[in-house]
Amino acid sequence: MIIRKITQLNFVVIWFFIVIIDVTTSQAMSNGTTQSIMTTTSTPLAPLIIAPQQIELPGQHFALSTGVMYVPPYFHAKKKNVNLLIHFHGASWVVEQSFYPTGKNAVVVTIPLRGLSGVYTAKYKDKKEFGRLLTEIMETLDKNSIVHRPRLGRLCLTSFSAGFGAMREILQVPAYYKKITDTVFLDSIHAGLDTTTHTPPAEQMQMFLQFAQDAVRGKKTMWITHSQIDPKTYASTTKTADFLIKKLGLQRVVKHEDTSSLSLDEPWKTMRLLSTVDQGNFHVREFAGETGQDHMNHFYTMGKYIAQTSLPSILDK
Repeated sequence: MIIRKITQLNFVVIWFFIVIIDVTTSQAMSNGTTQSIMTTTSTPLAPLIIAPQQIELPGQHFALSTGVMYVPPYFHAKKKNVNLLIHFHGASWVVEQSFYPTGKNAVVVTIPLRGLSGVYTAKYKDKKEFGRLLTEIMETLDKNSIVHRPRLGRLCLTSFSAGFGAMREILQVPAYYKKITDTVFLDSIHAGLDTTTHTPPAEQMQMFLQFAQDAVRGKKTMWITHSQIDPKTYASTTKTADFLIKKLGLQRVVKHEDTSSLSLDEPWKTMRLLSTVDQGNFHVREFAGETGQDHMNHFYTMGKYIAQTSLPSILDK
């Protein structure tokens, strides 16, 4: 078990280089076909990032072979069913602090691999890897007397930035797809870019589209947030959201929010909402912003979307 003390800070300022995302880009050829190429770019968007205050949370932490598991003090398994939230990319303390006040009755696992989206893609391209993670989580809960012989309950997967690489691979496995009840993408879905149509290649978006279709029908729940950052050489989170919205036959509802009077000491509270999409359990939130701080703010506000997933509350009977 990991016992972790966290120093309280008024705010944290760190140097920031926007997360570099390596994706397969579709390059148009003279014969009308496309060729996949790997593109890696880096763009410094902002020199400083203001992060939320870190606090010490009650509960237990357990080291996993990859990542860390957090069991909130209020968690309890009903009939040995364990609800899970598994997050890909980003500091575990941000995930845990975002999750804790939601009161969702679940165990939280954070997988913060070092590297780009390709690192996540490579790891979970092995179709057994996610199954091994689920097994390790359950065995850890059992071995540490949290839940004896636990069973998987509801399963929510979330990702920030490059973490979508893991999500896309996992969703392609039918056995895992069936178990996943919720997804949350925090400025996170990228893809290659067809230079002729300037849209993401359909094959890279297929599993996201399938999950979105199921969310519209009420079978799953899907939340997507995105900024206005345009990496130029591959599909931005705006372009991938547009792709899904168009395929679903939906339209954005334009919003006009004025956040100019809010404090700049906590910039994640000043995010300006530009548009929304809500159909069934499918939701998109578009926010203004093209800087590194704007990108990170999606991660810092993940709690509001976790709160609206189908993970049960501790108050549910």
